[in-house]
Amino acid sequence: MKQLVLPNQIPIVQVRDSGMFDQFDNLEGFLELFPYSDRDAEFVKERVDNKIYVLWVAHASGVPVGYLLGEPNHLPSREYTKPRFYVAERFVDKRYREMLICSRLVGITSKFARKMKRKIMYEEVDTRNELGMKSSERLGFKEIAVERRGPQYYSLRKKSINQY
Repeated sequence: MKQLVLPNQIPIVQVRDSGMFDQFDNLEGFLELFPYSDRDAEFVKERVDNKIYVLWVAHASGVPVGYLLGEPNHLPSREYTKPRFYVAERFVDKRYREMLICSRLVGITSKFARKMKRKIMYEEVDTRNELGMKSSERLGFKEIAVERRGPQYYSLRKKSINQY
């Protein structure tokens, strides 16, 4: 018989430095499961240590089941004068996707971004990633543009976070 696990029984922890990676079973390998990422674990660790990225990890007894990687001071180009909060990656293991973990990760990130006086969060989703597009919409992100980089198209999406 399968044991029922409630979403709030999966803890979410902010990884504040690369030393915290050892608290989880193979977090480096888990970060590399996301098929749309070109960031490796060492790149992420360095940027977490330098406070360029923030990382939250959902885990079941130390085994990562989901994460959200954010860039709180993202300046996409020179024409932007104010930094914006950018969700660089969000990923949840297929076995845990119906447990609202991604929703909780985005909620925690929204609170963090509001404390930084951000009113909007942004993310980009590869247009070939149908599940990612649906998930983004369910989480409250709205498409504002489609951009082409190389052969891929990306949906630029935003979510207002000042209403909570």
